[in-house]
Formats: sequence, structure tokens, C-alpha cells
Amino acid sequence: MSFALFGLGGLVLGAIVFPAIRMLSPREATGRRCRRAIQRSFRLFLVVLSVLRLMRFEFCEEERLLHLHGRLVVANHPSLLDVVVLVSRLPDARCVVKHAVWRSPFLGTVVRLAGYVPSVDPQDVVDRTARLLRAGETVVLFPEGTRTRKDRPAAVRRGAALILLRSGRPAVPVRLRVRPPALGKMDSLARLPPEAVHVRMTVGEEVHPSTFGSHGSEREKSRSGSRILERALGLPPADRLDPPMAGW
Repeated sequence: MSFALFGLGGLVLGAIVFPAIRMLSPREATGRRCRRAIQRSFRLFLVVLSVLRLMRFEFCEEERLLHLHGRLVVANHPSLLDVVVLVSRLPDARCVVKHAVWRSPFLGTVVRLAGYVPSVDPQDVVDRTARLLRAGETVVLFPEGTRTRKDRPAAVRRGAALILLRSGRPAVPVRLRVRPPALGKMDSLARLPPEAVHVRMTVGEEVHPSTFGSHGSEREKSRSGSRILERALGLPPADRLDPPMAGW
């Protein structure tokens, strides 16, 4: 029922709320107001899950997300709910989203009007996100590229480090933990554990691209940066993977 409400909420945002925002807002304010509407709707959804006692949420060092300017917020990706949890704490953040979401009849209007970044071409994602960071925007990226699978090690793709190197802006790492595991890559959406799922979000200290090394090629620095980001996100070391990158 809760996820049916989530789908209905996306439909209402795309069909009613966002067209109204576009009609009534100056062009330069449309994206910002849409992102605020997404943040508030996600926050409300977490309240619903808590009231229904399906999930409980814990936020640690959340103050590090206040007043962000030109930051890439990176997080591990254990569950389908990660973007909802993270964006609920960020009133004006863009996200890198999968092309399927960008073209979705239900969510496409929402993410396009919000000014999100479609993950179609890896190089375009790197360049566009770097430009947004240099302009002072906050962007959310899940650098594993997809939800973590239980049957294979997680790995941070080099695209995240490339974005930091080309923008010169730092990353804010966020660790997400879901216990017991639920809504993962191989889990059924219709079956939640019998007990309430505990979701804990911990915001870490900033990671600056200057720590990726002062010598070597961009490729070598991006490899070093990926290892640093993996440690910051609490991921076990894994072989380097190249982009593409994804959001949801």
C-alpha cells in the first residue's frame, strides 16, 4: 500500500503540481520550486512509513547537509528507497537519474522540470554535473551506478572521481544502512521483513579532489579517487569499473 501511495504521489506531482508550478513561476524559479516540492513529498512519504510502523529512520550528522554549495553528494545504494531518504534532507538538490526514469510517463515530467541530470551518455553526465557544481549547485549521485547486489562486491565507478577532478569541488559522502536488508537489488517489492526496517543515514566529512594525488594522469587520479570514495562510503575494495553512471 505504501508504495502504491508513492506511485500515486508521483502521478499527482507530474500531472498537477509541477504543471501548476511551471505555469505560475518565473522560468528561473521553476526548477528550484520543483526540487523543493520533491523534497517535501519525499519527507512526507517517510513520515507515512514511520506512522505505519513499516520503517524507522535515523539521521546522523545531518547538519553537514545544511547550506551546501557546489557539492557532489555521493552515497552507497543498498535499497530502492535510498534516493527518497537522501533527497528528503536536501531542499534544493539535483540528482543523476537513469534514462528510464527520465523517459517514464509517471516520473519523467517530475525529473525534467526539476532540472535533474539524465544518465544517457557517461561523458555528458561527467561534464554536465561538473558544470553544475562549478555553478554552486548540489548534485546527488550513487557512484555504484545501481543498487548493490548481494552476490557481488560493490564498486565506485570512476565517473564520480572524474566529476570532482573536473569541477574542483568536494564530495559529501553519505552512508546508508538498511537492517534487516530490504528493497535491495534482488528483493521483492511486495515482501518486507515482518519487523520494522531500520534505515540509518550517516553523513561523513567532505572529500576533496586534492586528496586524489598531485601527480599522474587524470585516469590514475580518478582510480585513486574511487578508492578514497569507497573507503568514505564504507564499501569493500573492488575492481575499478568505468561509467556509465546512474542515479535511481
